[in-house]
Amino acid sequence: MNGLGRQLTDKERTIFCALIKYPTQNDRELSEITGINLSTVTAIRRRLETLKFFQKYRIPMVQYVGAELLTIAYGEMDNTIPRETRNKLCDQYASEHDNVFLFLSSDDFAVQFSICRNYTDVKKDVDDLQHFLSKNKVLTTRSWQYVMFPFEVSSLINYFDFSYALNQMVCNVAYKVPDIDLKYRKFEARVLSNKEKAALSGLVLNPMMPDNAIAEKVGVSRQTLSNMRQRFQNDGLIYEVNIPSLGVIDGILVFSHILFNPDCMLEDRKAGIKLVLECSPAIFLVSGSFESAMVHLVSDYDDYNSLKNKLISYYASKKFLRGEGNIHLMPIKSIVIHKNFQFDGILKNFL
Repeated sequence: MNGLGRQLTDKERTIFCALIKYPTQNDRELSEITGINLSTVTAIRRRLETLKFFQKYRIPMVQYVGAELLTIAYGEMDNTIPRETRNKLCDQYASEHDNVFLFLSSDDFAVQFSICRNYTDVKKDVDDLQHFLSKNKVLTTRSWQYVMFPFEVSSLINYFDFSYALNQMVCNVAYKVPDIDLKYRKFEARVLSNKEKAALSGLVLNPMMPDNAIAEKVGVSRQTLSNMRQRFQNDGLIYEVNIPSLGVIDGILVFSHILFNPDCMLEDRKAGIKLVLECSPAIFLVSGSFESAMVHLVSDYDDYNSLKNKLISYYASKKFLRGEGNIHLMPIKSIVIHKNFQFDGILKNFL
């Protein structure tokens, strides 16, 4: 694997993939998992961190504190406008909108992810984005699409876990498709004290900082902060991931938005979802009753065409599909990240 200017050794590759797969494990636990001695694991982890091969993020699961909707907006951008101009406009929009936590663009396409309290907030954001893009003349003749996934009637099957994709594309390690739970969940509202809110914000906004430094920052003891972190993780309020730098990975990021036949129930599609994960491990996959959105990685266009033909053939044979769906390719080398798992605005809105 060539990435960020250097080739990884076998041990570095093993540790790198383990870090992505086991984001909450410490060095000693990673040593036991990989069979590599502790000092080597620590040295390699520090080296990969310094070289920015990955970044730790703590995703706040704000559906427990009032968030109702995960929203994805996507569409084409006029590539006759200089890329630098489009990048500045996307940076501006992303920075001005608190609900947006991830915003990517390629040469002619962009996609953003946001979390909102309710439909009213979503509609405000949609109107703002449409007006912003139109005012700055970056739209093409094709309309942008907006898809909403209410947390309580959607299944988050993969929430930015890159480990399956890295196993296939980087480590060449066979992996077992995870159990697919399509049951909807009710998120019981959590009432947090002011100290808990401060600790949660501190942990999410400073994911690479040690507990003692975060504790000092938010005004609690190190032990209290560590206990809260463990409790937040156990209760599902924090979802921790190590995300590899896109500069490490060669290939194509594929965004898909697929509509399903209303006669086809979510549980009926479980075998199809398993096939999707087996053919090309997703890094993001959410599914509702009648539509799903997915982001996955492929190595090249041949890999993509093979995957597309296999999946379309399967879904068509089951009469699952409604229309052709929307599929967009984003070569990794062309991707610019305008907002990268930034949750400060979302935490401000919900805490």
